[in-house]
Amino acid sequence: MLRWSLEASGAAFTLPDGNRVTFWPARRIPPVAPPEPAASPFLRERVNYSIRTGAVVGVVAFSAPWTDARSQVIPAGTYALRYAIQPAMKEHRGVSAFRDVLVLVAPGDSTGTDLAALAGAGRRVSGTAHPAVMALLPAASSGAPPGFIFTPGTLTLEVRAGRVPLVLGLGGPGAPPPE
Repeated sequence: MLRWSLEASGAAFTLPDGNRVTFWPARRIPPVAPPEPAASPFLRERVNYSIRTGAVVGVVAFSAPWTDARSQVIPAGTYALRYAIQPAMKEHRGVSAFRDVLVLVAPGDSTGTDLAALAGAGRRVSGTAHPAVMALLPAASSGAPPGFIFTPGTLTLEVRAGRVPLVLGLGGPGAPPPE
C-alpha cells in the first residue's frame, strides 16, 4: 500500500562516508487541520511545517548503518519517514531550534497519527528508548532539484514531496561536505 503513495522514482545520493541513500518522496502530504480557536499558541511554537502528525513524507533507504539526529546508529535498510513534532516537554527544550522531525519506522508499520504509537514504532527501529529520528529543517520555497546543502556542521538534502519542499538532516556537527 505504501509504494502507491510514493513517486515512481527516487533521488539517490552517496554520503561522504560512502553510504548510498535513496529517497522516494510522497506524492501528496496531508496538511494538518487548522488549530482550534482556543488552542494554545505554544502548540505551534518553533514548528515550520503544516503536516499531519504521522503522515508519510517519503521512504528512505540506507546502504550502510546511518547515525540519526540523536547520534543513534540505525541499521542499513529501508524506512518510512513519518512526520512528528517533538513534544514541548522539558527534556526536549533546547534540543533543536525546531520541533519538526521525521520518525523512521518500518515501511509496513501501520502506526496511525497517535504520537505515542509513532514513537513506539521509531523505538523498534532504533532499538533504544528513543525513536529513530531525522531532523527536518526549514526549507526555502525554491524549485531547485534535489540536492545536498552543506552549512558549517550540517549536511542536509533538499527535496520536494508533493508540493512541499523539505530539508532532511543527513549529518550532524562536523559532517564533511559531499564530494
